[in-house]
Amino acid sequence: MKKDTKIVILLAVLLVCVIAYRLTGFYNEKNEETPTIDFVTINQEDIVQISWNHSGIEYTINNETGVWHWTGDDDFPVDEEQADNLAQEFADITATRELDEEDLSEYGLDDSDITIEAVTSGGESYIFTIGDENELTNENYVMIDGSEKIYMVDSSFASAFEKTIDDLLKMEEIPQVTDVNKIHMVIEGDMVKEYTKSEDGTWTDGTQTLDEQKVTSLANKFLNLSWERCENYNADDAIKSEKGFDNPYAVVTISGSNDEEAVLLFAKDEYGVLYAKLDGSNMIYNVNLDILDSIDITSEDLLPDPEEETTETDETSADGETQQEENQSEE
Repeated sequence: MKKDTKIVILLAVLLVCVIAYRLTGFYNEKNEETPTIDFVTINQEDIVQISWNHSGIEYTINNETGVWHWTGDDDFPVDEEQADNLAQEFADITATRELDEEDLSEYGLDDSDITIEAVTSGGESYIFTIGDENELTNENYVMIDGSEKIYMVDSSFASAFEKTIDDLLKMEEIPQVTDVNKIHMVIEGDMVKEYTKSEDGTWTDGTQTLDEQKVTSLANKFLNLSWERCENYNADDAIKSEKGFDNPYAVVTISGSNDEEAVLLFAKDEYGVLYAKLDGSNMIYNVNLDILDSIDITSEDLLPDPEEETTETDETSADGETQQEENQSEE
């Protein structure tokens, strides 16, 4: 019985070794440089229009004037870098295998509604139809209009276009103030809080000296504020009023040397949602409620931490030890 058990164990170990060997060979083969097929040539700088669909909705951006625009709304602020990255996807596309067109349903290409298109300044249109993904190689089966071939293309090409137009929205950057010397806050239209730095670098609220590190940290909370989401990229006066900006909860101005300045407005709607915008901008953002702690801060919160005082007990103990040492010295 023991002999049979040993044989089973040895066979199991042998099987594991064979599987490990085969897997090692597979991964080594996969990691070897794979030859690529340049089945289409598109220059990024020639692309003037890109179209793709996501969740059944088609999006198109164009660049006939040197600036990317969304055809759905010319006022939409397209992120130029992200748009350029999409154009680069067409310039970089290659395949690892070329298959003869057979049964398209076998590759998910018979009824695919996922298409990606690039149009060049010369009027050439390149339409790619995306089929199923081969999970073993992380590639999609792709066809290009005008060709009877099926190509295996890295799945990163298709995944690069798995986005809505909102993913291409360019949010504004908060103006940076390199040498902050004043923080001015108006709360609910009448409460004013102002912290200023004198020429010797001392921060005060007009009557009390404040902790420099705490005030600097406060300024950075506003200058490094993150927009969570763009609520509206081109709000009119009615929308601004609806969000509460006709009577903002707070107006925060961070000033610095060389006339640098950042002015942020904060507002709440009837549901308590907190919004923010830059002064003079039509873009409204959602922001985290944590920023309210910085808006509601007081001068007392910015005072230097009190120094630790030596307790009376410690002083007595120290005096006792000193007296004891003196007595021992005299003896």
